[in-house]
Amino acid sequence: MIESEPPLAEDHVAPMRVGWFSLGLFLLSACAARAHPHIWIDALATFQFGEGRLQAVKLDWIFDKLFSAGLIADFDLDKNKQFDASEIETLRKDAFVELGSLSHFTHLWIGGEKIKIDRVENFSAMIVAGRVVYRFVLPLPQPVDPARTPVALGLYDESHYVDVVPVPEQPFRFSGIGDGACRVQAERIEGDPTVSAFGLGARRQRLICTSP
Repeated sequence: MIESEPPLAEDHVAPMRVGWFSLGLFLLSACAARAHPHIWIDALATFQFGEGRLQAVKLDWIFDKLFSAGLIADFDLDKNKQFDASEIETLRKDAFVELGSLSHFTHLWIGGEKIKIDRVENFSAMIVAGRVVYRFVLPLPQPVDPARTPVALGLYDESHYVDVVPVPEQPFRFSGIGDGACRVQAERIEGDPTVSAFGLGARRQRLICTSP
């Protein structure tokens, strides 16, 4: 079973970056727009292992200050600077579920083949230092041993409307395995379809693990 984790401490939240557009415009046009970013997400990915196999990837998204302000204004209905259970459920339905059509900006390759992750578990949202943080888990279709089968993870929006940037410190982490058992190595995506007129392109992280 995947264990929950405590909320991010304020010192884990990266410095603010400014970016804003309306939530409705984002959901309707993010997939079609090919432009410079309008919203910024600091991302933290945790590879979750069980019985020596990769079972899921947990994501933390830390939204920029201005976009967070809009989410807080729309969904913190009692204005107490935190989301309660009912507010989180409304936020999930109105400002998260639709992102499934964009793969939640999360791209996974197993055995060299790009796979689709359809299921999302344990969605939560919180407010930390004035920024909205989404936390959710993407279970793999089947557990995999990265020491035997290549695994790579990319965090990016193919439209470049959203800029997904790894947090400065330890952006890729591991749970359920021993220290030093796995690491990540950045690599370009061959035939990268996301390269824009601005020269922006996506990278993915190849998971390198040793057999137990």
